[in-house]
Amino acid sequence: VVEGIFHAIALHHKDIKAAAALSCVNFPDAFIEQHKGKRIRWTIALDGDKAGKKYAKAHMRNLHAMGEKCEVLLLPGGQDWDDLYRAGKITKRFIDYCLYNGRLFLSETVNEKAYHYYARKRSRRFILDFDNMLFSIKVDAKLDKELYAIAANTEDDGDENKDDIALFELALLSPRGKDLFYSFCDVDKACSVVPEFLYMEYDEVMDEQFYVFKVRYGNGSKEKIISLEG
Repeated sequence: VVEGIFHAIALHHKDIKAAAALSCVNFPDAFIEQHKGKRIRWTIALDGDKAGKKYAKAHMRNLHAMGEKCEVLLLPGGQDWDDLYRAGKITKRFIDYCLYNGRLFLSETVNEKAYHYYARKRSRRFILDFDNMLFSIKVDAKLDKELYAIAANTEDDGDENKDDIALFELALLSPRGKDLFYSFCDVDKACSVVPEFLYMEYDEVMDEQFYVFKVRYGNGSKEKIISLEG
């Protein structure tokens, strides 16, 4: 489900089924009702701006209330589907990346966001922002041992192309794998704000330079622009 008609046409040219809601505000309930119960997995793929993010969550809740499965695809800010089509950027790899960003966006806890990050990156130590705070994440190496044990006990479905890595992936993405990740993941708050570097200023007369940041606060305070001498 995309916002505009040309967005849907762009995806149609890439052999991707799409329906235009005509506005991020509009939830196409009548269209979805026509196709309800057909085991469709809906994808909310609105523009990646503030309004698009807000209504992507609202549409997901509506779909769940209708008993339908759905996911959110989050486009990079300032881009839409027809621009991406003209630039030749609509690829399977790009779609997968935007779906991953959607999972990060929808995460309700820092642990859930860490799980989705780890499932894609496999990093054992990393920093994540969540709710305008920074968190340090450490994943115990014992997690791999447990997941490989699950993979080893997975019933053979006759697919000879599934190697140990593929079975490990299936184990990690299973409900049991998610629970195991939570058991072997340590989360510590590293910073109560999220700084975003904007630009550097240089004063040739005074021979001074400053680094300018936008700072978002975890306590709900209004974000600020600050400069630090460097």
